[in-house]
Amino acid sequence: MGEKHRRQIGQWRCVTVTLLLVCSVLVIAIMAVAIIKNRYLDERSARLCGDEDSVIDISEPEYPSVFHDLTSTEIRGLRRYLYSEAAKDLRLVKANLTSMGKSFIYTADIHLTDKIKVLFHTEMGGERPPREAKVIIFRGDARPPTVEEYIVGPLPAPSYHRLLKVENRPNPIPNAVKPYSLTELDATIGVKHLEKLDSDLAEILLESYDASFTNCKKKCLTLKFVPLSAEMDESQSRRLLFQAFYDIKHYSLYPVDLMVLFKSNETDASVYYIDRLFYGNQEFKSVDDLQDKYIEGSIKKSSISYPSLTASSKPSGDKPLTKEARRRHPRLVEPDGKRYKISHRKVDYMQWQFDFRLSPFTGPALFDIHLKKERHAYEVSLQEIAAFYYASNEGAKTSAFIHGSVLLGTHAKPLIPGADCPETATFINSTFMVEKSDDPFVAHRSMCIFEQYTGTPLRRHMAYATAEGGFYEGMADSSLVVRTILSIANNDYIIDYIFHQNGILETKVTSTGFLHGSYHHNNRFGHRLRDDLVGNLNHRLFNFKVDLDVFGTSNRYQTLDILSKKAGSKKNKFTQQVYRYDLKQTESESGYIYNYDRPKYHLFYNNKMKDKFFNPRAMRLYIQSMSNLRLPDDDKTSLPWAQHQITVTQYKPTEEFSSSPYAQFDGENPVVNFTQYSADNENLIDKDLVIWITVGMYHIPHTEDIPLTSTVDKQSTFYIIPFNYFPRDPSVDSQDGIRVQYNNSQNPADGVLIESHEELPGHRCITTPFNLTALTDNPDGLLQSKTKWSVL
Repeated sequence: MGEKHRRQIGQWRCVTVTLLLVCSVLVIAIMAVAIIKNRYLDERSARLCGDEDSVIDISEPEYPSVFHDLTSTEIRGLRRYLYSEAAKDLRLVKANLTSMGKSFIYTADIHLTDKIKVLFHTEMGGERPPREAKVIIFRGDARPPTVEEYIVGPLPAPSYHRLLKVENRPNPIPNAVKPYSLTELDATIGVKHLEKLDSDLAEILLESYDASFTNCKKKCLTLKFVPLSAEMDESQSRRLLFQAFYDIKHYSLYPVDLMVLFKSNETDASVYYIDRLFYGNQEFKSVDDLQDKYIEGSIKKSSISYPSLTASSKPSGDKPLTKEARRRHPRLVEPDGKRYKISHRKVDYMQWQFDFRLSPFTGPALFDIHLKKERHAYEVSLQEIAAFYYASNEGAKTSAFIHGSVLLGTHAKPLIPGADCPETATFINSTFMVEKSDDPFVAHRSMCIFEQYTGTPLRRHMAYATAEGGFYEGMADSSLVVRTILSIANNDYIIDYIFHQNGILETKVTSTGFLHGSYHHNNRFGHRLRDDLVGNLNHRLFNFKVDLDVFGTSNRYQTLDILSKKAGSKKNKFTQQVYRYDLKQTESESGYIYNYDRPKYHLFYNNKMKDKFFNPRAMRLYIQSMSNLRLPDDDKTSLPWAQHQITVTQYKPTEEFSSSPYAQFDGENPVVNFTQYSADNENLIDKDLVIWITVGMYHIPHTEDIPLTSTVDKQSTFYIIPFNYFPRDPSVDSQDGIRVQYNNSQNPADGVLIESHEELPGHRCITTPFNLTALTDNPDGLLQSKTKWSVL
């Protein structure tokens, strides 16, 4: 073969290889285009998750229900009336720095009318009761100054006001026990007093703390409200205690050992002066007293360095994150849209229907709760939160912070999608009448409602042996959550009402936030977490009202007491557990303190409603978080509602709440005296019963609580559980169940039958993650400046 011929063959081979490579590239390109085109067409055909029609209307109604919060229209009408000629006897002025010695509006809430009238309207179609507001007015111009509560109505265009009259409840109310207000904040720790403190104590503040209150640039101190110790509550004059902290993020982790006690003039509510100071765990009668002894050198001086590095919740960055750790967290998906409906403040979910609201006084509440179209409960509502702190500090020994004194509901701050609530949640605004604003205040995203999958089966069983039938039955626990998070000072409380598909209503409180520490003096009251910080032992208590209506308002309270019993013959003895019935006859018998040696079930039922086996169709109360207030009844800081985990009383319209906004200061003579609710020892047989429930926890802080405390181990929960109420588990009717069984249990090789209502394969949806930056257009709506409307 010639050289020329070999060259030609080589050239053809190169051409062939080149053509093959080009063809391969073309084939790959065509396949890629086809894949991209198919994916594009597939994505075009795939719907957006939750894109189905959902019935969600969270607008303010023109004609609100009896349970609805005050609307913006009603608040405007209320203010117009109160400042009109028709209410001139109230002598109202706008709240500002000069209002302490005058009359001004503190706040208002809807005044729920008598339950009997409401049920006549909701259950029998009777006339709707008029909507009225309860308004709190500070009467600084009275002599002596007082607080007065008025009923104003009808809304939205009031024409009358009257002093609220409730049996065994004072009105007017002593000025010394009024809740804390922004106007009072200005009168005590406003610029005038802080500049005076700086002027008089400049040397002490700089030498002791390297900071000051005013003109401090980057090294500042701030004063924060501290619940007044019962040992200092010596008179009915108004006293307010404040502790100094470094004015930085997570401020309560950086206390200094300075406290200031203010006292008001007993005849002029506008005059406040410094009554006492506490410095270096020593007490001084006045600023001059501290100044003189400091200069003399006759006292122990403090020396605290300004923090060089503050607590942070950002990742430490000690090690680079792995590829897996950088991935986004799992998210909830609603493939077919929301499975609940909201109409203003009414919710329909599976077999549940209920109304919800956010009271500025007591926080989140549920009303008119129906299960399978039967009224299950008239009301489930938070009543009070209390935090007892124990420390060696002379100014704050065994202090009790009764959170209702700063209005629980007004501390429902904006909820953040993707963290506080799932991105799929429905976020709801609330509207309040606030002290320093003529316009209604809108609390953005103060509540959220969402359906969640807990990751745990609600029920399941696998009978894997063919002799047992060879089947699987199970169902995911998907439930509806109504959530509010109250941010009060350094504390955050997550309040959840959870509706399960098996008819169980769960109420849960979860504590988080950052620690309230005190300057280190000794370790008797907590662990030392830094050189100058002790995490104080504290006790959290939460009180709820549950007005159960089990087949109507004629109910009984009975416990099933579990006891040990000897059984068998003389030769063969053994112990069995049995239960006996204990029907509670009167209110005094209902007070329950948990005892491990006396376990029991708590049942509520209508004696006329039995199942076919003559069992009462009951609701069971199960409390998972028992906590006993370890204070004697005569202690000034003892709370009557906290003395028992359960108290049952006969319904009275005058016994609406277990606490009040005055509870922080009225320990000697409580405005709402809960002890009196059961003092008359009324009969509980076949009556409309109200259950008052207390749950809680102790917390001994540890280093892992810095910078923020974890929620995992800080939950307090109780449940309302159907007990022989239904003939079978109501969740069986849910489409969420899954069943797998053999086609032929005798021959497993024949395959299995799967029964599921899940969407057919091939149908899919695309999720669109929520973009948090969308909230930054309104920064105040994202973080909501507390100075506008909230004390803490």
